[in-house]
Amino acid sequence: ATNASVDFNTVEITHSDVWDPDNTNNRAETPTDPQSADLFMRKTVDDSRPEVGDNVTFTLTLENLGPTDAQNVVVTDQLPAGLRFVSAAPSGVYNDATGVWTVGTLAAAASTVLTITAEVLEPSSGAGPVSPSQNRATATSTTVDPNPGNNTGTSTVTPLQADLAIFKSASNLTPQIGTEFTYTIQVSNLGPDTASNVEVLDQIPADLVYVSYTSTAGTYDPGT
Repeated sequence: ATNASVDFNTVEITHSDVWDPDNTNNRAETPTDPQSADLFMRKTVDDSRPEVGDNVTFTLTLENLGPTDAQNVVVTDQLPAGLRFVSAAPSGVYNDATGVWTVGTLAAAASTVLTITAEVLEPSSGAGPVSPSQNRATATSTTVDPNPGNNTGTSTVTPLQADLAIFKSASNLTPQIGTEFTYTIQVSNLGPDTASNVEVLDQIPADLVYVSYTSTAGTYDPGT
């Protein structure tokens, strides 16, 4: 059986050396109606726009729309580059190395849920560049599925990005000893997202004495 429709296995007498006066009974067939289970997968994420270093949690919900139980059900959900596995609940059913969630038998009209928590990585972590990640969870079963088009759930994660640029100038590049001059530091965010917890390090060298500062944003600590 290759699908959930009713198939007919037909047998027919095609030849005999002796004349058959009634050929209406030379054909027989038996119906074959295989069990079928329509699996339906959904995948969501609690934060589709995280920052690097944040944890995100994916929720995988698998339903069996029936009409029969689904046997030997497995879900494959391999985390893409840019995400690192942290934990899964319930524990023991998800293999983060292979991305396989072993479900087993899922009764008709029943559902089951798995949550996967992952960390958003920096490009330098060795896991590849942080980029929009299309995460797929796909369910399969040894029971015939009449509608395989709904067996995959997707959830997109796009880490926040902010391109910071800095410019520094001095009001006098050749000051005399004992005179004051001013450094101007300009920080720009070229986007596309808002940058949070921005810090700028500008340690005054030993041959200069700090006097004062003004700022359009934030505070400056001359000690650090």
